[in-house]
Amino acid sequence: MSGFEVTEIIPVTLEREAPLADMYVLSPYVWREEGTYHLLVRAVNHADDPRRKVARIYHGRGDDGARFVMDREPVFAPGPGAEDRDGCEDPSVARQGDDYHVFYTGWNQEMETGQLLVAAGSDLAHLVKRGPVLPPSTHYQSAKEAEIVPAAAGGWRLFFEYAADDRSQIGLASSRTLDGPWTYDTPPFSARTDHFDAWHLSTGPVVGQGSERPIMFYNGATRDTKWRIGWVAFDATLQTVVDRCEQPVIVPPPPDGDATDIAFAASAVEQDEKIWLYYSLSDATLMRGRSGVDKRRAPAADAYGSRVLADAGLQRVLWRLTRRPLDHRPRLLHDLFKRQRAALYPCLCEGVNAQRRTQGGHITLETSLVDGREGVTVRVTPGRDSAVEARGLFRLPLPIDQIGHVL
Repeated sequence: MSGFEVTEIIPVTLEREAPLADMYVLSPYVWREEGTYHLLVRAVNHADDPRRKVARIYHGRGDDGARFVMDREPVFAPGPGAEDRDGCEDPSVARQGDDYHVFYTGWNQEMETGQLLVAAGSDLAHLVKRGPVLPPSTHYQSAKEAEIVPAAAGGWRLFFEYAADDRSQIGLASSRTLDGPWTYDTPPFSARTDHFDAWHLSTGPVVGQGSERPIMFYNGATRDTKWRIGWVAFDATLQTVVDRCEQPVIVPPPPDGDATDIAFAASAVEQDEKIWLYYSLSDATLMRGRSGVDKRRAPAADAYGSRVLADAGLQRVLWRLTRRPLDHRPRLLHDLFKRQRAALYPCLCEGVNAQRRTQGGHITLETSLVDGREGVTVRVTPGRDSAVEARGLFRLPLPIDQIGHVL
């Protein structure tokens, strides 16, 4: 099985004016078009009363896929129809001919329900709302989080999240065109006992579209809604699962204060042999993880796959480390690794490399330059008896001028 090697995790930054500047953002849908990166994002105003939090969808542009200049006005706002009168959420984009199709979730507060809707037009400034996407169903309730993928044999597959049996699940529908009609298919996979995705499932971006083995970075959670990002591989029909991860690809840092314990994938852009995975942390912070196929560990015939490159404990240590001032990092690193039962000296700030053996393996920390700025490379090499599951290289740049600002 081939593997994904995560080599960088960075925040996505937005240049924005009021009122967007005062809103929290999530569900980043990014795509590349004629050398420009485009972003659609869900933006929500702050309010003590949850009923007064109303989502809108904004558009932005950028030239590097990490920084976007946002439009002053939303692409579309709630209403006037009842389907999305109280919110427009979770956008995703598909193209058919010269038209854009923006699938999104409409929220009606009075009915306390959402449904999957679509707007279409020749450009993002002239989208026309077309209403509900899926046919009425007593089983597939509160459909949302659309991921639209062209099928290798023709037509389209629509993955969506829906609510049933007190949990979120993933459904599937098919159509010959993006205009529908859509027909429900058998759900492709379900939750697994004793895994990170033991209770809830939600859709995520599909990479390798049109190949013999497309991969979805999906979202899974336990019953207490601790969301993680995993992957699942399909055959060319996108209806049969051929492989699936055992561990999550991305685990969020420990939440602070009222923050939620959530990492939630929204979109992906394929760049040569790299994949940029866009996701939200705690439903408030936009992030981009960069990964590529690890050819050293993979048969050449495998196009995509995945592996966890750092155990959850190590990832959490690194995330917490970025949230402290530079002069506090040595003591914090010592304390955190002590809690993780890994004996590692706190020597990052002195610029000295560190290497310590842990449970039959060893962890190496090295200072390095990342785009001309100081960063940190963490190399995890397990021994035969090591509890660390990671192999290879996990790299999380920590530029000095961004310490304390990553989250």
